Amino acid sequence: MDLSINFRSLFKGVTDTLFGMALTQPESFHGAVRPIIEAQCGGDVVRGQAIALQGIREHLHVVKRHSDKFLVRFSEKVTYDGIRVPVAGRPTTPVGAGCGLDSNAEALEPFSYLYGFQMPGPVSVRPRSPGPTPFRDDQEHADLYLPPTFASVGLDIFKARLRAYRDGGGRAILLPGIVGMAESGGADAAHEEMRTLLEAFVPHADGFLWTPCCAGDGRVLEVGHVQRVAQLMRDIAGDKLNLLDMPAFEPPDRNRWLDLAGAFLSHGGGGLVVVRGLEVPKSRVPHSEDWPFTTAIQCGKSLAPYRHGAIEDARRAFPSAFIAACGGIHIADEAFDALGFANVIVENEAFTRFGPGLVPLFQNKIAMRVNFLHREELIDAPELTAYQRLRFASPDYCPPSPPDGTRR
Repeated sequence: MDLSINFRSLFKGVTDTLFGMALTQPESFHGAVRPIIEAQCGGDVVRGQAIALQGIREHLHVVKRHSDKFLVRFSEKVTYDGIRVPVAGRPTTPVGAGCGLDSNAEALEPFSYLYGFQMPGPVSVRPRSPGPTPFRDDQEHADLYLPPTFASVGLDIFKARLRAYRDGGGRAILLPGIVGMAESGGADAAHEEMRTLLEAFVPHADGFLWTPCCAGDGRVLEVGHVQRVAQLMRDIAGDKLNLLDMPAFEPPDRNRWLDLAGAFLSHGGGGLVVVRGLEVPKSRVPHSEDWPFTTAIQCGKSLAPYRHGAIEDARRAFPSAFIAACGGIHIADEAFDALGFANVIVENEAFTRFGPGLVPLFQNKIAMRVNFLHREELIDAPELTAYQRLRFASPDYCPPSPPDGTRR
């Protein structure tokens, strides 16, 4: 899909400078780039994503120029050496690109210079083109409402892009989001599609994210089927990092949520992404009178309490599980707080709202807080993993903040 606006024609010799500002400064992205994309996408989230990704590919040289700030150091005084964590058996920075940010694996190379790891997808076996895909942005509450559907280029194109990236020497940690669709034959059909996707991608992937909420049939989230898919993922992917995408839940659904997580983890799954979004009725969507679906997926700032409660519940219930925190992480202190229960952070909505520039801000805060805890002799090494060992073992421990009490 071509860009609807020629940025070089519009901004001429300062295009790269402005793109660099949008890349690294959340306020520039939110105040300038995001409105331009929204104006050009015509209310279609898929088109908006395509415009953003084409822009980042066309400015790869600018992305490379700023890569150190994302992957190596925030400044001469703050490096990321102490906050690297293991993901799929490799040490990397703790902030990744969540599923849905690069749905069709178009940005594997540029994202490798910005994020510690990536979750391209979700992808299905057959291409899916549901037509115009509307969204609603509740700017007052910093929330986004998305349709309960998704578009996908399908297995063949997605696989070709993964293979081309690897053949070209790409070494990024890739955890593709995969969907076994149940529309044509229920849970059994979804299971066989999962097998097809796993076998196709396993040579090119470091692990997988199963996204059953996209499958089109609630039966795929029954305990028996979750166990069955977890075993399938283990049989095909072996010891690679296999994750389950978990939705947000209301308090009455807590026990069922934990049962599903436990079913996955006890039958070969390695971890969870918590939480993907909250399914809400059409009436909750802003300007719901012309929303064409009966439900929507709510993402954004309002998801923060759901995410925080869920990652704490998951850590207490499954102390050794790999947990990726997701959902409404908009400020750096929330990122540090999330890593008290989760191994890493992945985001989608936050980066579409504020841009990739959140990544170095998050990692700067995390590094500074870890260094503070070590100086105060509260952890035995100036490393994020040292803090996590303490916190995971004692979830009730509340780490002190630096004396200035800054919350940003």
